[in-house]
Amino acid sequence: MSFVDKLVENKPSKYDTLIDNKIVTRKIKMKTRQYNALQDQYANLLKNETINRKPAAGGWKKIDGKLEQISASGKDWLWGINANSQIYTCEKPCDGGNWIQIPGELKQIEGGDKEVWGVNKNNSIYKMNQDHSNGWRQIPGKLKFVSQGGGWVWGVSKDNKVYRCKSPCDGDWILDLIPTPSTITKVFNYLGNWKDEGNRRLPVTIDRGQYKYTKASCNEACQGYKYYGLQNGNGYKGQCFCGNNWSRASSLGKCGGNKITGGGWCNSIYDTKKEDELITINIGRSKRRTKKVKLPYDNMIVSPFALNKQNPGWGDKFEVKVSGRELIVTRTDANAGWGQPLKLQGIRNDIPSPNNVQEGPTMEMLSCSVVHVYGLDHKGHVWRKNIDGTGIWERFGNPSTMQFRWLNASSNNKVYATHSKVFNSVETSIYETDMNGKEKWSKLAKQFTNSKSDIFSVSSDKEGVYSTRRVDNLIFKYSPFKNGGYWSDIQNENYMTGLVNEDGTSNDNFTYLGKTDNLKECKIKAVEDDKNEFSSVTYVSDKAGGPFSKSCYGNVIGGKNNSTYQQHVTTSLAPNGTSRLGGEEGKKLMKEMKKVHDEIEELSQKARENTVEMKDTNSLLFAKKTTVNSETEELLAKLRMDRIEINKILEEPDEIAKEENSNTRQTNNYVIYVLWFLLVIISLFMVYYMLISRDENISPIIYIFLAVWIIILGKQYYNQIVYYGGSSVSYLNKLLANPTG
Repeated sequence: MSFVDKLVENKPSKYDTLIDNKIVTRKIKMKTRQYNALQDQYANLLKNETINRKPAAGGWKKIDGKLEQISASGKDWLWGINANSQIYTCEKPCDGGNWIQIPGELKQIEGGDKEVWGVNKNNSIYKMNQDHSNGWRQIPGKLKFVSQGGGWVWGVSKDNKVYRCKSPCDGDWILDLIPTPSTITKVFNYLGNWKDEGNRRLPVTIDRGQYKYTKASCNEACQGYKYYGLQNGNGYKGQCFCGNNWSRASSLGKCGGNKITGGGWCNSIYDTKKEDELITINIGRSKRRTKKVKLPYDNMIVSPFALNKQNPGWGDKFEVKVSGRELIVTRTDANAGWGQPLKLQGIRNDIPSPNNVQEGPTMEMLSCSVVHVYGLDHKGHVWRKNIDGTGIWERFGNPSTMQFRWLNASSNNKVYATHSKVFNSVETSIYETDMNGKEKWSKLAKQFTNSKSDIFSVSSDKEGVYSTRRVDNLIFKYSPFKNGGYWSDIQNENYMTGLVNEDGTSNDNFTYLGKTDNLKECKIKAVEDDKNEFSSVTYVSDKAGGPFSKSCYGNVIGGKNNSTYQQHVTTSLAPNGTSRLGGEEGKKLMKEMKKVHDEIEELSQKARENTVEMKDTNSLLFAKKTTVNSETEELLAKLRMDRIEINKILEEPDEIAKEENSNTRQTNNYVIYVLWFLLVIISLFMVYYMLISRDENISPIIYIFLAVWIIILGKQYYNQIVYYGGSSVSYLNKLLANPTG
């Protein structure tokens, strides 16, 4: 392997590695300074958490002004109506209560992102731009309540019928109708009827006093029993009963009531197990929460109650949705699937004809989200339907038996309602649930009312909840709690209602931290727990009594919570949203510090690699340099020896040439001198001859010789003659010009 090949093998080159190493070193210094800055920032955070503590933000806050009804569903503006039907608007966040009066009078109003809608005392409908940049425009039709969302406007008429209109809606109102399954009355196997005669022949009473069941819904409610009975079964006014013992049906046929719908104390009996009419659907097992199966018929009605309850302890709950021949089964009591083979029952449902429809349930008021429209019936029960009018109205909420007076879903995150046992009763609490109604209805923390005041309206946006108080029309806003740098105690508030059923147990939502004498010790336990991180703790004092007395629970971050008012129970929110010291900001800084630390480690490893590479390359270069130097010294020694011999050879001709040139020059000079001497002698002789000669006939040759000689001399000494002659003339000129000189 050549030396170059070895260098390539020991890549990179010496110079590239040196440059790279300098760059890496510079980066390490920069990252180190960054890491130190983060450490200082984290230290300051902990210092502020213990010294400069900030109070928690959130809860109810009074807004200046007085309104009877308020709407926060608009994007940028609050809208409201006072007790005199006067209209007001205020630009969000409206902290100063800078209300602007708008011309006109309305009895109900609702803002939107583009428009605001309202109705007056005559049920006339109006709308204008949400920023009130134009005047009111009347829309054809008569409604007593309007709501908007998801590209639709929904309304309730004086007789509580429901209408909808596609935005921008110029009055093309559509009466809300629902299909009536034509086969529903013939698919259930009617057995007859009997009179109860003092005791219920079917012992199990379903939802006593609600009077809402039909044959289909009663059948679903009585799955697992052999028979079900319907009393006063007319629309949503029927009572439902279940049973298994045939002997109890011995009076079959002795009832004089209506054969199909029963009557007073008269039950129409149906067989829940009729296989040729009720179709069993094998769902099987599932590892996921949702499973899809194919149905034998289109648009079947499927019961969500399992047929194959293997034991009373199997409490799995399901939700079903039918689309054509596709059935979607969703488990609602857990996020996981189910291990036991699931079987459901369904019935055929003919596709309704245009004439096979009926009006949907009547409503007192409506509230629209982007996806659904929510309604309150005359009993205060909540219903829900798709915003575009498709599908059917379904009871909403957990439990769905809750009764409310006012409803709002405009936040598109939560549904809020004012609670009341009777629709028109006085109530002091606002309840909330998720948009799908899976979470239990729970009280909004820290109510602003008292025993002498009740809540009239409630509205919401992404920032919080707005409400008005009936007794004095004061306006209040609720903002979710945002913790400061310390624990924030909420007295008489239980965040784990219904989520912990047995004291001393833990689940995905709450961790049992043990018994403590006070709330402070409970907080310490949460902070010292190195396995779990909590957003809050709930402490039950000894004054509460019962098995939960002195119990401390931590609300696991990411877990559910259910807030309910309860005396002698305190929920405390952790600093910055976590029980870990430093809070969320501390976690962020720690993550950044870890990232920078890893980068420094990576750069240090690179520097170490560069050092090794430079060392290997230098070793190779040093070894080669030593070899080259040795070979060079030997060559130089040889060259010195050779040079001596070469010089001897090269210097001899030079000396000879020098000597020959010197002799030649000497000879030439001697010859010239001799010639000149001879010429001078001859010239002198001729001149002398001419002077002494009396002969006038001197030879012309002599004259020619002298002339040539004079020319030669003149040419030879011309420069000297010119130089000295010029100097003499200059001197004479100076002398004549200045004789005194």
